[in-house]
Amino acid sequence: MTDIYEKLNEIQFDDPIEEVTITKIEKEKYLNQFKKSFNKKKSPKIKKRTIQIVAAAMLLMGGLPFMNHDIQANTVKMIENITYSFKDIITPQASKYATHINETVSVDKLDAKLTDVFINDKFLTYNLLIDTKEKDTLHLADIISVKINGREMMEGLSGSSEYLKDKKVYSDIGLVHLREVPPKGILDVEMTFGSFEGNGETFGFKFKVDTTELSKSVKTKSINKAILVGKEHVKIEAIALNPLSGEIKIEAENEHNYDINLYDEHGKKYFFNTIKSNRAAEKSSSILVFNQDVGSTGKIDDLFKAKALDVEIIDTGKDHNGQVKIENKTDKKALHVEF
Repeated sequence: MTDIYEKLNEIQFDDPIEEVTITKIEKEKYLNQFKKSFNKKKSPKIKKRTIQIVAAAMLLMGGLPFMNHDIQANTVKMIENITYSFKDIITPQASKYATHINETVSVDKLDAKLTDVFINDKFLTYNLLIDTKEKDTLHLADIISVKINGREMMEGLSGSSEYLKDKKVYSDIGLVHLREVPPKGILDVEMTFGSFEGNGETFGFKFKVDTTELSKSVKTKSINKAILVGKEHVKIEAIALNPLSGEIKIEAENEHNYDINLYDEHGKKYFFNTIKSNRAAEKSSSILVFNQDVGSTGKIDDLFKAKALDVEIIDTGKDHNGQVKIENKTDKKALHVEF
């Protein structure tokens, strides 16, 4: 029998990331299932995988199944010996600003380890390592509930997964859309995972998140300036940066999707794409987040230190079943911002 430590030594985190897509039938199924209850959310492109938007439908269908917190295995699981967290995914600075959980739960078909979490604005970001035991368990670890200080806060989800080694372990990176901005300070958080299709066991984690350090580090620049993109005006409301993420809020009078590139004083590019849009009073308000793994030449460390940024806005039109087509864009210096 191969020694388990030999298997652990074989795990490499610089392996090529395998692209995984969902079929048209799956897309239509998810859309039809959730579109009546939630605002449209465009998928981010992080980690080169097609993102599946998952709304918390079970919250509207009679409550949640019982969360089993007593299903820990007695034996040491391989996944407990794997270290792959936000300090590897985003920046080494994550060790200072993210909350480290490193708790492993075992259910019938998988072992799951929640490595770390951070909360900023109306988003909770987490990394969950999953050992599939070489079984097809891709949809058995969807997040179905997030409670903060005892209140249900999950509104929707964007995310991605990347395989770490031979499809045996993958890192599930989730960006939970919260119903409102949580209070600052120490928060009691409870996360429940399972299958929204209802064909698997649920499992979860309870922990505390201290948002103090990350909240103090946020740099926000209010702009409130409209930029002409083709024949449409797009209003850049604000840019907010912190050591782990970046966010841009925009407003438009149409229902088009927009991407934004920022360029710093050193010529490095930072790509932002829309993850959430709301339509009200004939205007669309959207939130774009920094995506350092697609189209960016700079990392979050570089962006956070930038003193000046030039803005380029890209109009990708309306969403047509995930198809993106550039219709218009500005030049690379449509707006100049100094921090």
